[in-house]
Amino acid sequence: MTSPQQPSPNDSRALPDLTGQLAGRAAQLATELPPEVLSVFFGQAAMLGESDLESKVLAAGSRAPDFSLPDPQGDVVDLAAMLARGPVVLTFYRGAWCPMCNLQLPALRDSLPAFTAAGASLVAVSPQLPDGSLTMAERHALTFPVLSDLRNVTARQYGLVFTMSAEVVDTARAIGVDFVAVNGNDTWELPIPATFVIDRQGVIRWVQAHADWRQRPQPQAILDALTALADEPE
Repeated sequence: MTSPQQPSPNDSRALPDLTGQLAGRAAQLATELPPEVLSVFFGQAAMLGESDLESKVLAAGSRAPDFSLPDPQGDVVDLAAMLARGPVVLTFYRGAWCPMCNLQLPALRDSLPAFTAAGASLVAVSPQLPDGSLTMAERHALTFPVLSDLRNVTARQYGLVFTMSAEVVDTARAIGVDFVAVNGNDTWELPIPATFVIDRQGVIRWVQAHADWRQRPQPQAILDALTALADEPE
């Protein structure tokens, strides 16, 4: 019998409904933010979703670019070393200031036992300075590496980077989000949220990228991709 701490990879009941949580948070934001602020942020999300950004993301079948990035303690985490132990779930998120990221990463934390049971490890990457990564890790008691990709060097290799408009940057600053302080530079660049399942040979086998940052993949879809890998013959 599978214990509650190690759910079967096929037991979807163990995994959060992230899509429902995101929809609820979007509705909540509509009541919390001034209409002019909401219009800028949600308008940008819709515009990005209609753009061609997702077409630039590395597709399944591509080789995953290797990286060595620091965690909040300054220790370097290397993708190749993680792959030596098994498949990797790699997720790029925007930062500790992002309301949807603050739902996604806890959902991934809660899904980690199922990912581990499928033989995989999990790592999250954002462009924020290590202090921001530490905030994210401590706020949600994250049990997987949370890494800093300064100036989006790695995100750019995965085809994820875009430049925010001046209107978005100014609106964010007006409500207390200063991207220079958060990311340590004034490029105004962010990654679109994306999650990759990478096999032990370093090949991307599954990917979901959402230019509309209000959307993220369901943990069950990630688990299904990992289970498909595990079911393949050696």
